Amino acid sequence: MSKNRNYKRGRELEYRIRKELTDAGFFGATRSAGSHGVFDVVAVAPLSYVLFIQAKRTKERLNPETAYKEDLEKCRELAKVLPREAQLELWVWTDHKGWTDKLVIKQAGELYSEGVDAK
Repeated sequence: MSKNRNYKRGRELEYRIRKELTDAGFFGATRSAGSHGVFDVVAVAPLSYVLFIQAKRTKERLNPETAYKEDLEKCRELAKVLPREAQLELWVWTDHKGWTDKLVIKQAGELYSEGVDAK
C-alpha cells in the first residue's frame, strides 16, 4: 500500500475520532495533521481534562501490547510529563469491526505511574 494511501486512511480515522468526540460534547477536538508525533487527536472535555489520542488502524485484530509496542512506549514516556488534567489513550480501529481497543495510558486526575497503563 502506498504511503499516500496509508496517510489518507489515517487521516480518515482521525476525522472519525474528531467527530465522535465532538458529538460526545468535547470542545476543540482537532487532529495533529502530519506531525508524526505521539498523539494524533487532542480534545478538551467540558470543565474536566484534555484528552490526547494516538490512533491506529489495522485490517485484522492484533494484540496492541505487541503490535504497537513502540507507540505504547512513546505514549508512556509522554505520560510522565503530562499534567494531572491530561488523559492519554491509544485507540485501535480494525476494519469491518470498528474500535477494538481503547487503552488508557494515563488517566485524567492522576499522575502517571507504571500501574495505570493499558486498561
